[in-house]
Formats: sequence, C-alpha cells, structure tokens
Amino acid sequence: MADDLRLQAEQRARVLIDRQLRDAGWVVQDRSETNLFAGTGVAVREVIMAKGHGRVDYLLYVDQRVVGVIEAKPEGTPLSGVEWQSAMYAEGLPPAVRLKALTRDGRLPFVFEASGSESHFTNGYDPQPRARRIFAFPQPGTLARIVRGAEADPKWPTWRAKVRHLPPLDIAALRPAQITAVEGIERSLAEQRFDRSLVQMATGAGKTYTAVTECYRLLKHGGFTRVLFLVDRNNLADQTLAEFQNYRTPGDGRRFTELYNVDKLSSAGMLGSSSVVISRCFSTSPPMSCGRSVRACCCNGRSAGSDRSNNLTTNAVRAAKGVVEDVRRADSAIRRAAGRRPGYPVDDRAGPAARRTSGRVGAGVQGAYWVRSLLVSQPAWRAPAW
Repeated sequence: MADDLRLQAEQRARVLIDRQLRDAGWVVQDRSETNLFAGTGVAVREVIMAKGHGRVDYLLYVDQRVVGVIEAKPEGTPLSGVEWQSAMYAEGLPPAVRLKALTRDGRLPFVFEASGSESHFTNGYDPQPRARRIFAFPQPGTLARIVRGAEADPKWPTWRAKVRHLPPLDIAALRPAQITAVEGIERSLAEQRFDRSLVQMATGAGKTYTAVTECYRLLKHGGFTRVLFLVDRNNLADQTLAEFQNYRTPGDGRRFTELYNVDKLSSAGMLGSSSVVISRCFSTSPPMSCGRSVRACCCNGRSAGSDRSNNLTTNAVRAAKGVVEDVRRADSAIRRAAGRRPGYPVDDRAGPAARRTSGRVGAGVQGAYWVRSLLVSQPAWRAPAW
C-alpha cells in the first residue's frame, strides 16, 4: 500500500514537472516517440542508462545533444538526499547516447533534482559545482547560451568563475565607503558562501552610484547579461535612470548608456536588448522610521529560469523578499546589542549606547542616524503574501 501511494506521489510530481518544462519552452516526449528535431530543447522521459546506472526520469537534449538529466522525486522529498542518484545518471550514459552527448570531465554538465514544488540545479561548468535551488527550469536557450560561453572561454566558463578574476577597481571617483561596498560585494560573489548580499550605507553616502559602478563591472567583466534594479517609488526610478545616463565609465570615460541599454520596465514588457531594467517593486518592505522604504537592487544577471519579463520580475521580487527578511533579522540583532526593543526607531534621542553601537555596525554607517539605512520592523506591519 505504501509503495502504491509513493508511486502515485511520483506520478503527481512528474505531471507538475512536465508542465513546468513545457512552460519553460521544452518539448516533453516519451522514449518511444523521441524526435530530437521537435524543438531546441527536448526532455525525454524514462531513458534506460548503461548497465548498473538504472533509468533516468528525464534526459535533456539541446540542439540534438544530451546536456543534462532530471531526477524526479515525490513532493516533500529532501532533494539534497538524492544528488548522488543524479550524479550516477550523469556518468552512466549508454554508448548510443554518449556519441551525441556534451560532457565535461566525463559527466553531463547540467544536473537537476525536482519534486514539482522544488527544484535544484547543478551547473558543471562552475568552478565548484554544487546544487542550488532555482525558481523555475531554465529555457533551452539559456542552457545553450551557457554552453556557448563555456566553449568560448574554457578557462572561466561561467559568471561564478569570472567574478573571481575581476580587474582592479578604479577608485578615483569613489568615496571610501563606496570602495568598501563594491569590494565587499565582489568578495561575496567570488566566495559564494551566501546566496545574496546586503549593502548597508547611510543616507547620502552614494548608494545608487555604488550600485551603478557594480552593475558596470559585472556586465563588462563578470559575465552578467542583465540587471534588474528595483525601486519603491516612481520618482526614484527616474533618478536611477538619470544616474545610469550620467555615469562615466573608467578608462575611456564613455557614458554607461552608450555601452548598455538601460530601460524602465513598462506594461509592454521588457526589451530583449535591455542590459539594465529599472522597475518599481510594490509592497516589498514596510516603511522605515524616517518615512522611507528599503530600496533593493537585485543584480542576478543570469536568471535560472525564463528570460521573459514576468519570470525575471517574479524572481527579483522573491529575492527582494529575502533581502527584506535579512535586513529585519539584522535590525533585531543590532537593536538587541543597543539595548532597544525591535520595532522602535533609534535616533539621536536613543542615548550614548545606540550611538556607540552605530560605530560598529556596517561600513559607511556613521552617527546616530544610521537607522535610516536599516529596515524597522514596525509592530503593525505584516509581511505580504508572496
């Protein structure tokens, strides 16, 4: 009975996975009906692997070449516990399939684990490949672009490899706090110990200019293809666009917008030629004590899912939610250290303890007004549904 229930759960998961693959542009086929010319990306179900390697749930073809596998599990199964199984499939290609396979060190470069409600992805071209949670399956064109980038630059095939070898930062036009922020972001990206970064700077310290500087470096040298810049008010979108237009790049002094297209996201969607997209993010954070809201800059240049504007915006909003949660936790910790209760503003009336604490919190945050760059968890505010 338990085996029957588990089989039903796996079948339900595969129905969801089939739908998600089709939504991402894949053609899903049974093994007996395989037609590799049906589309750019073809996902073939239940392919028998070499002896001792079992049967893979999905074998992925891009441009008629095998590039990856998907291991499907019932919903609720910890996917980190089945990574060994996916790795076994990636190494166990039958001879007939291996002739049309794209391999790296004898293994397929793209490995997925999925349950219908959760998906993990391992990019074998990364300098230290490991499973990472993704919001949606990537489009076939996205995997094809990764392959082309790896073939064009075998030494540093992905952005995770490129950010480890960025050129020295030109500090001529930067303030000390901005230099610290940029170097911290790039160090975090290179080390890959966390899946997001938070820059905390005082009002007037030049956060937008810092973000534009980092966007330029990641687009030019870091292998990023697109940046989504989120703001919480329309007038901030205009200010941000003006900052990009006025930014002079190091070296030749050309304007940012002469090299990369910068656009505001509209109801018509996102232009395919856009390198930077500025969008208003609705209800992603509560107001701060000074009446302002947190601004989030999401620089995930390579979206794991679709390149279409709706998926890109959805992924960014989810990332912004994570940033808000991180800031809220940081705010609570800082207030505990300062002897204040979470949810109460800290200003110049907070006393010497808060002012002493502010000197130890965050690069570039000085004085009693450091809380202006933090999220204040107001007692009446509740996180929106995501």
